[in-house]
Amino acid sequence: MRKKILLIQPENEKINRFRRKQFNNFVQITMPYLAGFIDESKYQITLIDEYRQKIPFRRMFDLVAITVNTPNAYHCYQIAEKFRAQGPRWSWADRMSRCCRRRLSGTVTVS
Repeated sequence: MRKKILLIQPENEKINRFRRKQFNNFVQITMPYLAGFIDESKYQITLIDEYRQKIPFRRMFDLVAITVNTPNAYHCYQIAEKFRAQGPRWSWADRMSRCCRRRLSGTVTVS
């Protein structure tokens, strides 16, 4: 069974209103570019652009990735909290966070 990955390009209301006024309204390349590197024989990829699609909060995913820019950060944190509320899961970001905390709490020698 393939693991399920959700890639989200988030949009808050303010950015969404601005984006609707633009003539050349294209999706950002970050998440489709990242999806191109994922082996589809091992992973089922769902790519969501919140400008046109609803985030499937009720579906279960093994990994949820959200691209963030500063004006959209608070909205992205809200999205992450909704997925975290579904229950504990291992994530690369959590593992990296724990690793960084361990390194910051100890002495790191650089040669």
